[in-house]
Amino acid sequence: MLLVVLATALALAGPARSDTVRLEPSVHRLGEWVDGMVSDGKSIWVAEFGQRTLAQLNATYGVARRLNLPGIPDKIDIGRDGALYLLLEVEDRIQVWQRAPASSGGRPIVTLEPKTCAPALAAGGGPFVWVLTGCGSDSDAALFKVDTRTRGDTGTMPRVPLGAGGGGVLMVRQGHVWAAMDRLSVIDETTLAVRTSDIHGKLGPRPLFTALAADADTVYAGVASETARLVVAIDPATLQETARAPVDQMINAIVADAQHVVALGSEGRIFVLAPRTLALERVIDLTVPKVEPRAAMIRNGDLLLTDFRLENANERGALLVLHGWQPPPRR
Repeated sequence: MLLVVLATALALAGPARSDTVRLEPSVHRLGEWVDGMVSDGKSIWVAEFGQRTLAQLNATYGVARRLNLPGIPDKIDIGRDGALYLLLEVEDRIQVWQRAPASSGGRPIVTLEPKTCAPALAAGGGPFVWVLTGCGSDSDAALFKVDTRTRGDTGTMPRVPLGAGGGGVLMVRQGHVWAAMDRLSVIDETTLAVRTSDIHGKLGPRPLFTALAADADTVYAGVASETARLVVAIDPATLQETARAPVDQMINAIVADAQHVVALGSEGRIFVLAPRTLALERVIDLTVPKVEPRAAMIRNGDLLLTDFRLENANERGALLVLHGWQPPPRR
């Protein structure tokens, strides 16, 4: 009798079984080749890569206005001061571009050395933006601390060498910059001291970090290796893995809040996971074909994601909005 009671209690306490659903998002067409997306608390801003514009969306996700840019926009983030920051490719050079709040336009604040690869940007605490550079395993990666109050080039900026490598993602969390390529480093925003994790040695042959996100207690990473596609939970104190979830697509973006970790696959499949444990709660397949997510956010209970290029839409991308995407409450 006691064993029956215990088994019943464990069943009630355990996670609900995951399900797979097919959902139809609302589709809000945007410009050519849609990439990064951020919110300034009032509006959503989307980088339209193919037509060199930055779109400001209204409350119903239509385009309120567009800013023409002097180059091809790539990564985008928003600072604590409400300013927008973008990486722009202008001819053969990369610029960090800033749009101040309520400004009608923007300005370049830093120009990188010619032919420098800059795969990632993240706004930090205070008046600083972080830029990750590096073209591949045969080049040296570095993290630059850009003072947004000045103009210049990276030769005058603090530089943190990160060894050989290229590609990668950045995230700023609680005074630290997380720089992830084929390995993970965490840099103190003030002292520039570097902690390096050995987690990459446990993720399969030739791992590459493809996405980062965090909630109050845990950091989440998308990882692709020669043998696996993973979402991994990392303890910020030890930089060690605490949980993992295997998935069947490379992860392009992750968004996390107190209730869910949402990982978006490169071919449009969405994995909804439990915080910390990464127990799979729901798999979402979209009715829209050939979705290529580039960025995501949870806003007013809805899941928003950018689709780089809609099928049969003359190279136009879109913002996809999912209502009612959450799985049933955990028991």
